[in-house]
Amino acid sequence: MNFRALFLFVFLLVVAAAAFPSEGNRLRRDVAEDAKTAAADAKKAAAKVADDAAAAIKPTEKSTSRK
Repeated sequence: MNFRALFLFVFLLVVAAAAFPSEGNRLRRDVAEDAKTAAADAKKAAAKVADDAAAAIKPTEKSTSRK
């Protein structure tokens, strides 16, 4: 009987620890989310720069009609 009670106590302790994360874990998770957001923003900015560069190089209809 003592083994079951001990197992139940340890199990409840683990469940409680998992349900309420520590402040350090919460901060790490927030930093990871901020890094993902920054990477997504940088990806969007790089795609926009690439599109603008391609548009600047690509000849327009007006410039080809003069030739």
